[in-house]
This record gives sequence, C-alpha cells and structure tokens, in this order.
Amino acid sequence: MIGLVPRLNIRYNIFDAFVALKSIFVTSVPSEDNHFYLNHARTGLRLALSSLNLTKGSSVAVMVYNCYTVMKAVETAGFDIEYIDINDDFTIDLEDLKRKRTNFNAIIVTHLFGIPNDIEVIKEICPGIPVIEDCAHGFLSSINAVQVGSKGDLSVFSMGLGKFPAIGSGGYLVVNSKQYLNEAKNLVVQLKRPSLKNELTNVMKNLVMGILHNPVIYKYFSHCLIEKDFNGVFPTRQTLC
Repeated sequence: MIGLVPRLNIRYNIFDAFVALKSIFVTSVPSEDNHFYLNHARTGLRLALSSLNLTKGSSVAVMVYNCYTVMKAVETAGFDIEYIDINDDFTIDLEDLKRKRTNFNAIIVTHLFGIPNDIEVIKEICPGIPVIEDCAHGFLSSINAVQVGSKGDLSVFSMGLGKFPAIGSGGYLVVNSKQYLNEAKNLVVQLKRPSLKNELTNVMKNLVMGILHNPVIYKYFSHCLIEKDFNGVFPTRQTLC
C-alpha cells in the first residue's frame, strides 16, 4: 500500500504565512460559517462524532481497511465500532453495508487513496443514519460530477504534509447539515487555543519547509538532507549526495 498516495512537496509561501498570521487574531467563529479549521483532521473527526449527540455506547460503522486514527476517534468519542468490508477497489462493500445497516447509529465513509464512494447510494441504503465523510485523501476527488465532502452530513479534510493540498499540517471540518451545525460550533469554541508562541513557530516552520521544497533549492540542497533522513529507513535507496 505504501506509495499509493504521493508525498507532495509542500507549497507554503509568504502570502500563506501572512494569512496564517492574520487568522491568529480571529477569536470568534462567523455565524454563517459551516467550516472550521483545526490542528488535525482527526480533531475534526472527533468533533464530527460528538456533534451527532449519540448516546454513549452507540455503534459507528467504519470501513475495515482504514487509518487507525479513524477507529481511535470513534473509541475516544465513547462509541463502539461496526466494521464494514471493502471492495478490491478500496470502496465500501455495499452488500455488506446492507447486511449490517441495522447494527450502527452513524457511519464514517473514508474515500481511501482519493477513490470516492457514492454517498447518495450509501444514504439510500442507510436512511436516517448520519454520514461523516473522511476526505483526508480525497480533496478535489469527485464521483458523478459530485465532489467528495459535499453530500455527507459532516465532512473532514486533511492538509497534512503528505496530503493535498500540501501547505503544512492541519485539517478542517465542514458541516453540511444544519441539524449538527450549532453543536459543532459549540464544540469548536471549547477547544483550547494554541499559544501565540506555538502559532508563530508553526507558521515559521511551514514557511521554512516551503522554501526547502522550492524546486531549485530542493534539487541542490534539500534533496540531500531528505535522502539522508530516509537512508536509515530505506537502506536500498540511492543517494546523490
């Protein structure tokens, strides 16, 4: 499975740094907003689950082949896990979903490796059950001209260093259903805000990473450092330095 999702060069520039610095001093969430920027996509997933107001011990369906952070978020939220099988193309097995649709109270649909699932079909199979889309791999992916993240009740995106868009660590939560919007806002404002020092450190770190991944700088300088870092993990990798 290694290598199915390419590790992209981080694109973070002066303008991005300026936007980030400006956002540090925003202390309130606009009432019309339905998207919330967070430190990690896993935080968004945890908030999405809590926004559903399910009773403790409820079951949440997840695709059996998945990132451990998905299962961890379900467990942290206090819910049980119902595993749903997947097909050979990494999409959810709709037949297995039909067999188990009465076993869970919510479902997390992960668009593995950017391969989209048909959320509308899943909603038809599971009427009345809230759907959370995990779009950590699926930014800009679409199916039947419908972009992932637009049909689920809530959707979570990742901006990790190895994800697209590769602009530094982070993630965001999108709430498409008004039914869960107020609860999501209440949970977001309760999050502990990072210190100014941590915010500035993160901005500078991303800016430096962006500079190091400039094609010219990467070719003659950064490439050597990265190859040396990976040499201990992948001994067969050839180095040019």
